[in-house]
Amino acid sequence: MLCRLFLGSWIEPELPSAWKTIRDLRNLTIGHPIERGKGHIRRSFLTQISLRDDGFDYQVWHKDTSTLSFERAELTALLTEYAKEAAESLQRLLPVLAAATDYEA
Repeated sequence: MLCRLFLGSWIEPELPSAWKTIRDLRNLTIGHPIERGKGHIRRSFLTQISLRDDGFDYQVWHKDTSTLSFERAELTALLTEYAKEAAESLQRLLPVLAAATDYEA
């Protein structure tokens, strides 16, 4: 919303994007875990024993192949990369915000 408000349009993050990875991980594991996936249904399962300060393990069931995959969410590394991406995006907003402040003064 900040991009739309101050820059006029949404700026899609470059791929690969930690922002998109975090969003997809959230939707798959805790947000909307029942039927997620591109073109096929995936269901995820978390266990409390896998939760750690730096991430967690989870299983994904793939309906199209009737298989389970075991995956790891490396949250510390992912959040570090996300912070870099967010800082770069906010850097683009600073000149616009500075101009708006000068205009109103």
